[in-house]
Amino acid sequence: MDLQTRKLNFIQEFLKLESEKTVSHLEKLLQKETDNNSELKPMTVKEFQKRID
Repeated sequence: MDLQTRKLNFIQEFLKLESEKTVSHLEKLLQKETDNNSELKPMTVKEFQKRID
């Protein structure tokens, strides 16, 4: 089963959920994964100073 099919299956199952607790749990899990996947890169001193200004 390819990734696209798995996503669609997940969405279908998600739409069947009736528990707010479960939806909240999945939202938190997704947010955590999204945060973990965002890459932080170091700034140069010039970029840092520009942000300060």
